[in-house]
Amino acid sequence: MSRLREHSDALRRRVLLFLLGLLSMAVLALGLTILLQIAAVTLPFLQTVLKTVPPSPMEWLVIAVASLAPALLVELYKLRRFT
Repeated sequence: MSRLREHSDALRRRVLLFLLGLLSMAVLALGLTILLQIAAVTLPFLQTVLKTVPPSPMEWLVIAVASLAPALLVELYKLRRFT
């Protein structure tokens, strides 16, 4: 019985490490995507090639609020649901 438990624990650790690897790759991809989007609107060379203009401070605020709103709403929902 002990060997079976050891095997299941080892398998569980492998699956966890695999999932953590996928998560870290997803976070890395998300970060790279955000950096490339910011570069497209702030670097002069890319602005010329892509025909973009830098957002105004108010537009950056709208971008930040719109980006954070879904996570904030989910957290508020969880807070309300579990209290």
